[in-house]
Amino acid sequence: MLSFVAQAAADPDVLAIKQTLYRATPGSPLLESLRKAAERNKQVTVVVELTARFDEERNIQWARSLEEAGAHVVYGVRGYKTHAKMCLVVRRTPAGLRRYLHVGTGNYNERTARIYTDFGLMTSAPALCEDASAVFNALTGYSDPPKLHKLAMAPTAFANGCSDSSDAEQRFAEDGRHASISAKVNALVDEQVVLALYEASCAGVQIRLCVRGSARFVLVFRV
Repeated sequence: MLSFVAQAAADPDVLAIKQTLYRATPGSPLLESLRKAAERNKQVTVVVELTARFDEERNIQWARSLEEAGAHVVYGVRGYKTHAKMCLVVRRTPAGLRRYLHVGTGNYNERTARIYTDFGLMTSAPALCEDASAVFNALTGYSDPPKLHKLAMAPTAFANGCSDSSDAEQRFAEDGRHASISAKVNALVDEQVVLALYEASCAGVQIRLCVRGSARFVLVFRV
């Protein structure tokens, strides 16, 4: 991921880099790449979560550094914590503009990446990149919460999206087809999501969860 952003910052055909940042190490090479990209007149948009616990002061400091370099810095959404981990690069190609997307569960922090178990996806799939662009537009205040096709954004659609996916997997299981749900989360405490997973498990769906923090477990009685 560090090399991806560094190459994008140096590539003259890259027009824009959009990034969410939650925690970063002091002197982070990722922040340095974003700063250099802004200085090279690329459109750099960074969504900074100022309420990252224990890192508030540090986040303010490097956010100001990015602004001084010419980056557009947005300080999250009022009333919510921006926990999304996304990086979107827009590049000019002979066939026209093309977008490249990284989404993951980590904090784009090279130090904690050595400790935590995280998942990342790198893609140029148009549908996913289009959704990511819509999410960034919403986070930066350019649009209302968008209608997404492949991604689900909390708190507007994530819980319902999990329930809908769970229902679909249940139908697969009832038809005798392979059905499974895999999830990597920091915490699992939303009752609607937990109940949907229990219902799916009872219907024969294979459930695989990696929960780093707290989890709420409930008993479901069938009569």
